[in-house]
Amino acid sequence: MGDWKKFVAKILTNKKIQDVAIIGRTENKAVWASMPGGPLAAISPTEVGIIVGKDRNAFLHTTYLGGTKGSQI
Repeated sequence: MGDWKKFVAKILTNKKIQDVAIIGRTENKAVWASMPGGPLAAISPTEVGIIVGKDRNAFLHTTYLGGTKGSQI
């Protein structure tokens, strides 16, 4: 997971991006890496389940993750 932390750091060099989280989609459905102290570090297991679940298309517009409004790509 150390490589994911490096990837997060690289993404955050783009000043237009305020926060980022890498989550597991299959076996380890959790936040794998995120900006230290960022709101997305607080994504709950329930939110991860919604993001990677069958109904994730409802999540593609405006979302709230870790209490912060945003979008997912």
